[in-house]
Amino acid sequence: MENSQIGLDQFYYAEVLTDTVDGCTYDTPVAITGIITASVKANGSIETQYADDGPAANAASVGKQEIDLEFTNLAPAVRAALLGHTVTSGVIEEKASDTPKTVAIGFRSMKSNGAYRYVWYAKGQFAVPDDSYKTKEAKINFGTTKMTFSGLRRDYDSKYKIWADDDDDAVAAGTITAWFDAVPITITSPDALTLATSPTDGASGVAINVSPTFTYNNAIPEAFATGDYADDYFYLIDPSDGSKIAAALTINATCKIVTLNPDEDLTNDTEYILVASGLVTDIYGQKLAAGTRIANFSTVAL
Repeated sequence: MENSQIGLDQFYYAEVLTDTVDGCTYDTPVAITGIITASVKANGSIETQYADDGPAANAASVGKQEIDLEFTNLAPAVRAALLGHTVTSGVIEEKASDTPKTVAIGFRSMKSNGAYRYVWYAKGQFAVPDDSYKTKEAKINFGTTKMTFSGLRRDYDSKYKIWADDDDDAVAAGTITAWFDAVPITITSPDALTLATSPTDGASGVAINVSPTFTYNNAIPEAFATGDYADDYFYLIDPSDGSKIAAALTINATCKIVTLNPDEDLTNDTEYILVASGLVTDIYGQKLAAGTRIANFSTVAL
């Protein structure tokens, strides 16, 4: 069952520097604290064409994205920056000719399972908000700042919204950790998972002090090499009795190379079987197309 959204934090905006059919660029995202609500009105619709006395075809359209945002308060400099106002020695000067900046906005929303949904709206502008003031009463009434963001599609690629859930196995961990470093522009599909072993299958004359390696083209979750069941994913077999060779597993900083370090040197002039389980997945949730990988090799005869 899909988990419900229960939270909202980490609000950012980033100025759109360029946006043409040839590409788009953004300034570095800026954090705004105090986000309370973000209510999105997609304004989408489906129109139906009738023919032969009945509904014959549907056509969907995407409307203007209107996002009503509420903050505890906005710093004067932030409000002025978003709305194109002039700031002189801390004094805000608003003119009818002021033009709001074209920006992207991003935030994250906690789900009921503790994971987060990460969102960017790629382009749009803020409208000048209505201001209201109220005298202080016996009961405290907290004032807030409400602003409406009107979203647009990018000229570059027609994208208007980009989002991902961090508990989706297909989403790379690096995508989430860098989410607010820059507005996403190009999302590429990962390469199919491949694996190279050393020694290779059929190798002979391998040194008895060898530490076999498993090299993937994509990063894999570290737990496959460091977790409680790591030796079920990567292991070395003595075919004479089918036993696993006692060894320690390590993984490099890129999480692409797993090294198997036998506790003792291997035996001279002996065949071994190197195994990588087909259950190993990369950070995109992909497995090896061929399943479990086996490499037979023999040590050097002395």
